Amino acid sequence: MGLLTSSSPGMPLRDALRMNVYTAIIGAATRLQGGHRPMPEEVEYAKPPVTDDPLYNDSHYFNFFDHDHGIGAFTRIGKLANRNASIGLFFIYLKEGGAFLFAQSECIPRDLEELRSGPLRYEIVKPLEELRIVNRAKFLRLENPRDWIDPVGLCRRVGDDDFVDVEVDITFSGWGEVHNAKKLYARGLARRMIEKDFGLKDLMETRKYAAEHYEQAGSYRGEIRIGEDTIRLKNATGHRDHSWGYRDISAAKSWTWLTVQFGQGLAVNVACFKAGKLDIMSGYVFRDGKNHALREIGLDTEFEEDGLTQKSLRFLVEDTAGFRMDVEGRVLNPIPIVVVDDDKTRTLAFEAMTEYTWKDRKAYGISEYVHRIDK
Repeated sequence: MGLLTSSSPGMPLRDALRMNVYTAIIGAATRLQGGHRPMPEEVEYAKPPVTDDPLYNDSHYFNFFDHDHGIGAFTRIGKLANRNASIGLFFIYLKEGGAFLFAQSECIPRDLEELRSGPLRYEIVKPLEELRIVNRAKFLRLENPRDWIDPVGLCRRVGDDDFVDVEVDITFSGWGEVHNAKKLYARGLARRMIEKDFGLKDLMETRKYAAEHYEQAGSYRGEIRIGEDTIRLKNATGHRDHSWGYRDISAAKSWTWLTVQFGQGLAVNVACFKAGKLDIMSGYVFRDGKNHALREIGLDTEFEEDGLTQKSLRFLVEDTAGFRMDVEGRVLNPIPIVVVDDDKTRTLAFEAMTEYTWKDRKAYGISEYVHRIDK
Protein backbone atom coordinates (compact mmCIF):
# COMPACT_ATOMS: atom_id res chain seq x y z
CA MET A 1 0.00 0.00 0.00
CA GLY A 2 1.46 3.33 -1.07
CA LEU A 3 1.28 6.38 1.14
CA LEU A 4 0.79 9.98 0.10
CA THR A 5 3.72 11.57 1.90
CA SER A 6 5.12 15.04 2.35
CA SER A 7 8.74 14.01 1.92
CA SER A 8 10.36 14.11 -1.51
CA PRO A 9 13.44 11.87 -1.69
CA GLY A 10 14.93 11.70 -5.15
CA MET A 11 12.48 14.19 -6.63
CA PRO A 12 13.88 16.06 -9.66
CA LEU A 13 14.74 19.70 -8.96
CA ARG A 14 12.07 20.96 -11.37
CA ASP A 15 9.36 18.95 -9.61
CA ALA A 16 10.62 20.02 -6.18
CA LEU A 17 10.34 23.67 -7.24
CA ARG A 18 6.85 23.10 -8.62
CA MET A 19 5.82 21.43 -5.37
CA ASN A 20 7.07 24.42 -3.37
CA VAL A 21 5.09 26.78 -5.61
CA TYR A 22 1.93 24.67 -5.34
CA THR A 23 2.36 24.47 -1.56
CA ALA A 24 2.59 28.26 -1.30
CA ILE A 25 -0.44 28.84 -3.54
CA ILE A 26 -2.61 26.25 -1.77
CA GLY A 27 -1.60 27.59 1.64
CA ALA A 28 -2.39 31.17 0.62
CA ALA A 29 -5.76 30.14 -0.87
CA THR A 30 -6.62 28.23 2.32
CA ARG A 31 -5.89 31.26 4.48
CA LEU A 32 -7.75 33.60 2.11
CA GLN A 33 -10.84 31.38 2.30
CA GLY A 34 -10.67 31.19 6.09
CA GLY A 35 -9.62 27.54 6.29
CA HIS A 36 -7.36 28.31 9.25
CA ARG A 37 -10.13 29.95 11.32
CA PRO A 38 -12.90 28.32 13.40
CA MET A 39 -16.23 28.07 11.59
CA PRO A 40 -18.72 30.76 12.68
CA GLU A 41 -22.06 29.63 14.12
CA GLU A 42 -24.09 31.19 11.29
CA VAL A 43 -22.84 28.58 8.79
CA GLU A 44 -25.11 26.05 10.49
CA TYR A 45 -28.18 27.76 9.07
CA ALA A 46 -29.43 27.76 5.48
CA LYS A 47 -28.61 30.79 3.36
CA PRO A 48 -30.09 31.98 0.05
CA PRO A 49 -28.15 30.52 -2.88
CA VAL A 50 -25.58 32.79 -4.47
CA THR A 51 -26.35 31.36 -7.92
CA ASP A 52 -29.50 30.50 -9.87
CA ASP A 53 -28.03 27.18 -11.01
CA PRO A 54 -30.52 24.32 -10.44
CA LEU A 55 -27.67 22.15 -9.10
CA TYR A 56 -27.22 24.36 -6.04
CA ASN A 57 -27.69 22.14 -2.98
CA ASP A 58 -27.64 22.73 0.79
CA SER A 59 -27.18 19.35 2.47
CA HIS A 60 -27.10 18.14 6.08
CA TYR A 61 -26.02 14.53 6.70
CA PHE A 62 -25.77 12.31 9.81
CA ASN A 63 -24.70 8.73 10.46
CA PHE A 64 -24.53 6.72 13.67
CA PHE A 65 -23.81 3.18 14.83
CA ASP A 66 -24.91 1.63 18.09
CA HIS A 67 -22.43 -0.93 19.39
CA ASP A 68 -24.82 -2.48 21.92
CA HIS A 69 -27.65 -3.21 19.49
CA GLY A 70 -25.69 -3.80 16.29
CA ILE A 71 -27.60 -1.27 14.20
CA GLY A 72 -26.58 1.74 12.20
CA ALA A 73 -28.17 4.48 10.17
CA PHE A 74 -27.55 7.44 7.92
CA THR A 75 -29.86 10.26 7.01
CA ARG A 76 -29.67 13.28 4.74
CA ILE A 77 -31.79 16.28 3.85
CA GLY A 78 -30.81 18.08 0.67
CA LYS A 79 -32.42 21.44 -0.07
CA LEU A 80 -32.55 22.38 -3.75
CA ALA A 81 -33.59 26.00 -3.30
CA ASN A 82 -33.51 26.86 -7.01
CA ARG A 83 -35.88 23.96 -7.69
CA ASN A 84 -38.12 24.75 -4.71
CA ALA A 85 -37.57 21.20 -3.50
CA SER A 86 -36.14 19.16 -0.67
CA ILE A 87 -35.09 15.51 -0.62
CA GLY A 88 -34.92 13.41 2.54
CA LEU A 89 -33.40 9.96 3.11
CA PHE A 90 -33.15 7.75 6.18
CA PHE A 91 -31.60 4.26 6.03
CA ILE A 92 -31.46 1.98 9.07
CA TYR A 93 -28.93 -0.86 8.85
CA LEU A 94 -29.17 -4.20 10.63
CA LYS A 95 -25.82 -5.85 11.34
CA GLU A 96 -27.15 -9.31 10.42
CA GLY A 97 -28.48 -7.99 7.10
CA GLY A 98 -31.58 -6.19 5.93
CA ALA A 99 -32.46 -2.53 6.24
CA PHE A 100 -35.30 -0.05 6.55
CA LEU A 101 -35.70 2.87 4.16
CA PHE A 102 -37.46 6.22 4.26
CA ALA A 103 -37.31 8.43 1.15
CA GLN A 104 -39.15 11.71 0.72
CA SER A 105 -39.20 14.60 -1.71
CA GLU A 106 -41.44 17.64 -1.57
CA CYS A 107 -41.83 21.16 -2.82
CA ILE A 108 -40.70 23.90 -0.47
CA PRO A 109 -40.86 27.71 -0.58
CA ARG A 110 -37.57 29.14 -1.79
CA ASP A 111 -36.98 31.04 1.45
CA LEU A 112 -37.85 28.18 3.84
CA GLU A 113 -35.04 27.85 6.38
CA GLU A 114 -36.42 24.89 8.30
CA LEU A 115 -34.38 21.73 7.80
CA ARG A 116 -37.22 19.44 6.81
CA SER A 117 -38.41 17.02 4.16
CA GLY A 118 -41.91 15.74 4.92
CA PRO A 119 -41.93 14.23 8.45
CA LEU A 120 -38.11 14.12 8.59
CA ARG A 121 -36.65 17.20 10.23
CA TYR A 122 -33.43 18.37 11.87
CA GLU A 123 -33.47 20.91 14.68
CA ILE A 124 -30.44 23.04 15.53
CA VAL A 125 -30.31 22.96 19.33
CA LYS A 126 -26.92 24.65 19.63
CA PRO A 127 -25.07 25.65 16.46
CA LEU A 128 -22.01 23.51 15.67
CA GLU A 129 -22.55 21.49 18.86
CA GLU A 130 -25.95 19.81 19.13
CA LEU A 131 -28.69 18.89 16.65
CA ARG A 132 -31.88 16.86 17.00
CA ILE A 133 -33.19 14.39 14.39
CA VAL A 134 -36.91 13.60 14.36
CA ASN A 135 -38.87 11.36 12.02
CA ARG A 136 -42.19 9.56 12.30
CA ALA A 137 -43.07 7.68 9.14
CA LYS A 138 -43.55 4.37 7.42
CA PHE A 139 -40.24 2.83 6.37
CA LEU A 140 -39.87 0.25 3.62
CA ARG A 141 -38.44 -3.04 4.90
CA LEU A 142 -35.62 -4.24 2.64
CA GLU A 143 -34.87 -7.92 3.17
CA ASN A 144 -32.22 -7.60 0.47
CA PRO A 145 -30.94 -3.99 0.48
CA ARG A 146 -29.32 -4.48 -2.92
CA ASP A 147 -32.80 -4.35 -4.46
CA TRP A 148 -32.60 -0.60 -3.91
CA ILE A 149 -30.31 -0.36 -6.95
CA ASP A 150 -33.56 -0.52 -8.95
CA PRO A 151 -36.00 1.62 -6.94
CA VAL A 152 -38.60 1.74 -9.72
CA GLY A 153 -38.72 -2.03 -10.08
CA LEU A 154 -38.65 -2.46 -6.31
CA CYS A 155 -41.60 -0.12 -5.78
CA ARG A 156 -43.65 -2.14 -8.28
CA ARG A 157 -43.26 -5.24 -6.11
CA VAL A 158 -43.90 -3.87 -2.62
CA GLY A 159 -47.19 -3.94 -0.79
CA ASP A 160 -48.56 -2.51 2.43
CA ASP A 161 -47.08 -5.38 4.44
CA ASP A 162 -43.58 -4.33 3.37
CA PHE A 163 -43.80 -1.12 5.39
CA VAL A 164 -43.27 -0.70 9.11
CA ASP A 165 -43.97 2.23 11.42
CA VAL A 166 -40.77 3.90 12.62
CA GLU A 167 -40.30 6.72 15.11
CA VAL A 168 -36.96 8.45 15.54
CA ASP A 169 -36.09 11.05 18.17
CA ILE A 170 -32.35 11.28 18.69
CA THR A 171 -29.83 14.02 19.41
CA PHE A 172 -26.30 14.41 18.07
CA SER A 173 -23.66 16.00 20.32
CA GLY A 174 -20.32 16.97 18.78
CA TRP A 175 -17.11 15.96 20.54
CA GLY A 176 -15.28 19.13 19.59
CA GLU A 177 -14.86 21.70 16.88
CA VAL A 178 -16.12 21.04 13.38
CA HIS A 179 -13.52 20.31 10.71
CA ASN A 180 -13.45 22.82 7.85
CA ALA A 181 -12.82 20.81 4.67
CA LYS A 182 -10.62 23.68 3.42
CA LYS A 183 -8.19 22.99 6.26
CA LEU A 184 -5.90 20.51 4.57
CA TYR A 185 -2.20 19.71 4.46
CA ALA A 186 -0.95 21.91 1.63
CA ARG A 187 2.40 20.18 1.08
CA GLY A 188 0.81 16.74 0.89
CA LEU A 189 -1.68 17.93 -1.73
CA ALA A 190 1.12 19.65 -3.68
CA ARG A 191 3.10 16.42 -3.78
CA ARG A 192 0.00 14.56 -4.95
CA MET A 193 -0.30 17.05 -7.81
CA ILE A 194 3.24 16.27 -8.92
CA GLU A 195 2.87 12.48 -8.56
CA LYS A 196 -0.48 12.31 -10.35
CA ASP A 197 0.34 15.03 -12.90
CA PHE A 198 -2.52 17.46 -12.40
CA GLY A 199 -2.46 21.21 -11.89
CA LEU A 200 -4.27 24.08 -10.25
CA LYS A 201 -6.89 24.21 -13.00
CA ASP A 202 -7.74 20.57 -12.35
CA LEU A 203 -7.97 21.30 -8.63
CA MET A 204 -10.85 23.68 -9.31
CA GLU A 205 -12.96 20.62 -10.25
CA THR A 206 -13.56 20.07 -6.53
CA ARG A 207 -15.85 23.11 -6.57
CA LYS A 208 -18.29 21.08 -8.63
CA TYR A 209 -19.06 19.04 -5.56
CA ALA A 210 -20.16 21.52 -2.88
CA ALA A 211 -17.81 24.48 -2.43
CA GLU A 212 -18.39 24.74 1.34
CA HIS A 213 -18.17 21.78 3.67
CA TYR A 214 -17.52 20.94 7.32
CA GLU A 215 -17.66 17.68 9.32
CA GLN A 216 -17.84 16.61 12.95
CA ALA A 217 -17.60 13.43 15.04
CA GLY A 218 -19.85 12.90 18.03
CA SER A 219 -22.26 10.81 20.10
CA TYR A 220 -25.98 10.13 19.79
CA ARG A 221 -28.66 9.65 22.41
CA GLY A 222 -32.40 9.07 22.20
CA GLU A 223 -34.79 6.40 20.96
CA ILE A 224 -35.75 4.61 17.76
CA ARG A 225 -38.92 2.55 17.58
CA ILE A 226 -39.22 0.02 14.74
CA GLY A 227 -42.64 -1.58 14.83
CA GLU A 228 -43.10 -2.77 18.40
CA ASP A 229 -39.38 -2.72 19.24
CA THR A 230 -37.83 0.28 20.99
CA ILE A 231 -34.07 0.84 20.84
CA ARG A 232 -32.55 3.25 23.33
CA LEU A 233 -29.23 4.61 22.14
CA LYS A 234 -26.68 4.50 24.93
CA ASN A 235 -23.43 3.66 23.18
CA ALA A 236 -23.91 5.22 19.76
CA THR A 237 -21.23 7.19 17.97
CA GLY A 238 -21.16 8.71 14.55
CA HIS A 239 -20.54 11.60 12.27
CA ARG A 240 -22.29 14.49 10.60
CA ASP A 241 -21.54 17.04 7.92
CA HIS A 242 -23.00 20.09 6.24
CA SER A 243 -22.17 21.16 2.69
CA TRP A 244 -23.60 23.79 0.39
CA GLY A 245 -22.96 25.15 -3.08
CA TYR A 246 -23.05 23.96 -6.68
CA ARG A 247 -23.14 20.15 -6.63
CA ASP A 248 -22.69 18.09 -9.81
CA ILE A 249 -22.58 14.48 -8.63
CA SER A 250 -21.65 13.18 -12.07
CA ALA A 251 -18.56 15.43 -12.26
CA ALA A 252 -16.51 12.91 -10.28
CA LYS A 253 -15.25 9.71 -11.89
CA SER A 254 -15.22 8.18 -8.41
CA TRP A 255 -14.87 9.05 -4.78
CA THR A 256 -14.42 7.20 -1.50
CA TRP A 257 -15.37 8.45 1.94
CA LEU A 258 -14.60 6.54 5.15
CA THR A 259 -15.34 7.51 8.71
CA VAL A 260 -15.26 5.68 12.05
CA GLN A 261 -15.14 6.56 15.75
CA PHE A 262 -13.07 4.39 18.09
CA GLY A 263 -14.76 5.43 21.32
CA GLN A 264 -15.37 8.97 22.46
CA GLY A 265 -12.46 11.21 21.66
CA LEU A 266 -10.92 9.36 18.68
CA ALA A 267 -12.26 9.45 15.13
CA VAL A 268 -10.75 9.23 11.67
CA ASN A 269 -11.99 10.45 8.31
CA VAL A 270 -10.55 9.69 4.86
CA ALA A 271 -11.72 11.05 1.51
CA CYS A 272 -10.50 10.25 -2.02
CA PHE A 273 -11.78 12.11 -5.09
CA LYS A 274 -11.11 11.55 -8.81
CA ALA A 275 -12.38 13.73 -11.66
CA GLY A 276 -10.58 13.96 -14.99
CA LYS A 277 -6.86 14.25 -14.18
CA LEU A 278 -7.68 15.24 -10.61
CA ASP A 279 -6.78 12.60 -8.03
CA ILE A 280 -6.69 13.84 -4.43
CA MET A 281 -6.79 12.32 -0.95
CA SER A 282 -7.54 14.18 2.27
CA GLY A 283 -9.00 13.76 5.73
CA TYR A 284 -8.29 14.21 9.40
CA VAL A 285 -8.00 12.50 12.77
CA PHE A 286 -9.96 13.85 15.73
CA ARG A 287 -8.07 13.26 18.99
CA ASP A 288 -7.21 15.17 22.15
CA GLY A 289 -10.21 17.40 21.46
CA LYS A 290 -8.84 18.67 18.13
CA ASN A 291 -8.95 17.87 14.43
CA HIS A 292 -5.57 17.10 12.84
CA ALA A 293 -5.31 17.15 9.03
CA LEU A 294 -3.73 14.09 7.39
CA ARG A 295 -0.31 14.38 5.77
CA GLU A 296 0.03 10.71 4.77
CA ILE A 297 -2.73 8.49 3.38
CA GLY A 298 -2.79 5.01 1.86
CA LEU A 299 -5.84 2.97 0.89
CA ASP A 300 -6.33 -0.55 -0.48
CA THR A 301 -9.79 -1.90 -1.29
CA GLU A 302 -11.00 -5.39 -2.20
CA PHE A 303 -14.14 -5.33 -4.33
CA GLU A 304 -16.72 -8.01 -5.03
CA GLU A 305 -16.93 -9.65 -8.46
CA ASP A 306 -18.85 -6.69 -9.88
CA GLY A 307 -15.77 -4.49 -9.33
CA LEU A 308 -17.95 -1.83 -7.70
CA THR A 309 -19.17 -3.09 -4.34
CA GLN A 310 -16.59 -2.76 -1.58
CA LYS A 311 -15.89 -6.02 0.32
CA SER A 312 -12.99 -5.15 2.59
CA LEU A 313 -10.45 -2.36 2.91
CA ARG A 314 -7.38 -1.18 4.74
CA PHE A 315 -6.08 2.33 5.19
CA LEU A 316 -2.93 3.81 6.68
CA VAL A 317 -2.90 7.43 7.82
CA GLU A 318 -0.60 9.82 9.63
CA ASP A 319 -1.71 13.23 10.81
CA THR A 320 0.34 16.43 10.86
CA ALA A 321 1.44 15.77 14.46
CA GLY A 322 2.85 12.33 13.58
CA PHE A 323 0.00 10.18 14.99
CA ARG A 324 -0.39 7.03 12.85
CA MET A 325 -3.24 4.58 12.38
CA ASP A 326 -3.40 1.29 10.45
CA VAL A 327 -7.10 0.40 10.12
CA GLU A 328 -8.83 -2.59 8.53
CA GLY A 329 -12.46 -2.60 7.46
CA ARG A 330 -14.89 -5.48 6.89
CA VAL A 331 -18.01 -4.49 4.95
CA LEU A 332 -21.21 -5.80 6.56
CA ASN A 333 -24.21 -4.43 4.72
CA PRO A 334 -23.67 -2.43 1.50
CA ILE A 335 -26.65 -0.54 0.11
CA PRO A 336 -26.43 0.58 -3.54
CA ILE A 337 -28.16 3.81 -4.49
CA VAL A 338 -28.60 5.22 -7.99
CA VAL A 339 -27.55 8.84 -7.53
CA VAL A 340 -27.61 9.94 -11.18
CA ASP A 341 -28.96 7.98 -14.13
CA ASP A 342 -29.26 9.51 -17.59
CA ASP A 343 -28.66 8.63 -21.22
CA LYS A 344 -24.86 9.02 -20.96
CA THR A 345 -23.87 8.06 -17.43
CA ARG A 346 -24.99 6.15 -14.39
CA THR A 347 -23.65 7.14 -10.97
CA LEU A 348 -23.89 4.54 -8.19
CA ALA A 349 -23.21 5.10 -4.52
CA PHE A 350 -22.54 2.12 -2.24
CA GLU A 351 -23.22 3.06 1.39
CA ALA A 352 -22.06 0.31 3.73
CA MET A 353 -22.13 -0.36 7.44
CA THR A 354 -18.53 -1.42 8.06
CA GLU A 355 -16.73 -3.02 10.98
CA TYR A 356 -13.35 -1.33 11.50
CA THR A 357 -10.43 -2.70 13.52
CA TRP A 358 -7.53 -0.64 14.87
CA LYS A 359 -5.10 -2.40 17.19
CA ASP A 360 -7.37 -4.20 19.69
CA ARG A 361 -10.36 -1.91 19.12
CA LYS A 362 -13.39 -2.66 16.95
CA ALA A 363 -16.02 -0.14 15.94
CA TYR A 364 -18.75 0.35 13.36
CA GLY A 365 -18.55 3.11 10.82
CA ILE A 366 -19.45 3.81 7.23
CA SER A 367 -17.68 3.25 3.94
CA GLU A 368 -19.01 5.11 0.93
CA TYR A 369 -17.82 4.28 -2.60
CA VAL A 370 -19.25 6.20 -5.55
CA HIS A 371 -18.65 5.29 -9.20
CA ARG A 372 -19.59 7.03 -12.43
CA ILE A 373 -20.25 4.51 -15.18
CA ASP A 374 -20.11 5.95 -18.69
CA LYS A 375 -22.60 4.21 -20.99
